[in-house]
Amino acid sequence: MPDLVSYIKELQKKGYGLKSIKDNLLKYGYPENEVDKAIYNLNQPEIKHTIHLTKTSLIAIVVVVIGLIITSFIIFSPGEKKEELLDVNIDSIDDSVNAGEFLSASIELSNMGAKSRYDVYIKYDVFDEKTKNRITFKSETVALETTKSHNVRIKIPENAGAGNYRFHVTVRYSGQTAESSAMFRIDGEEQKESCYDSIKNQDEEEVDCGGICKPCKDCPESCDDNDASTRDYCDASTDFECEHEGIARCGDNVCSSNEDENSCPQDCEEEIPVINIWDKLERIKKLAESNPTQAKYECQMISDSYRDKCYKDIGEIINEPAICDKIINEMQSDRCFSSAAEALKKHALCENIVKESRKDSCYINFAIDGDYSVCDKIINPYLQKSCNALKQTAQ
Repeated sequence: MPDLVSYIKELQKKGYGLKSIKDNLLKYGYPENEVDKAIYNLNQPEIKHTIHLTKTSLIAIVVVVIGLIITSFIIFSPGEKKEELLDVNIDSIDDSVNAGEFLSASIELSNMGAKSRYDVYIKYDVFDEKTKNRITFKSETVALETTKSHNVRIKIPENAGAGNYRFHVTVRYSGQTAESSAMFRIDGEEQKESCYDSIKNQDEEEVDCGGICKPCKDCPESCDDNDASTRDYCDASTDFECEHEGIARCGDNVCSSNEDENSCPQDCEEEIPVINIWDKLERIKKLAESNPTQAKYECQMISDSYRDKCYKDIGEIINEPAICDKIINEMQSDRCFSSAAEALKKHALCENIVKESRKDSCYINFAIDGDYSVCDKIINPYLQKSCNALKQTAQ
């Protein structure tokens, strides 16, 4: 409460009225009762308590304080502070495993610096060495003191084809990253070639198109919409259809990175300082629409507890699957991949989703749109039955 009262006083000195200050604080998520209390306390007299001490008492207190300071310095004086130095190694891993079974591995974590206990975030990824696609992953938090042997089991998807795969471990703590990888093999039948495997095979002209698959698209000769306020482009990321992206200009009510209160006062007029993280996340999300690169950079600067939401928000805007890989939180990551799969119309991205119920929901959306090749990938028997029923109805 004292911090909020001080903040309101500072804004008053800058010329802001109480109504304007209150409206902005409510906008950024402050409870109305807290704001009202702070405004009420603005003009409350400060109560001071005076304690009268004798000269003898003052001398005694000074002697005790000096003694405590000297004792504390001797006992608690820190030595040279050692920085935590992370290291991770894969001690053992199954040589081979069948699709649908669990892969077991043992990893060794080391804190080669200060001998203090702290939590580290660990992410496990499994990649197909042939396609370089990730087929599954999981994450967890582990308490580490000096060294720790940690066992992990990760389920291999039932539809994973036979072949060589790479198990990759990433450990993060306080801006540091340590990584380690090991190879293993999935036994069984080789994955059958299809028009939905995200691989250029069969007689395809491009990945999953041409030949026996659906025709490959190409961009029009020109995408010019004769509007100087848009950037016109077309490529594989737009499914070979013309896109017209708005170009930042003065007067569009958005203060872009190349504008300020001097060059474009109508877009960049000075506002009350933003003190709420949610407003900052919303600003970065809006920035992703015009400048994805800058938005991703600003996400990196966000504190760990909010960085996942920042990546998820801009991932839903730019539909870039690679950004979903940066997300540690399982639910946020699943939602990011689901959004990208739907926007890019690539059901192969659904396989990156960890939770089975969310993965099934991702696949069933493709079935509703007429792609029944996903029916065998659905785990829930009732949803799989519904998918097959849709397939029979369409035949």
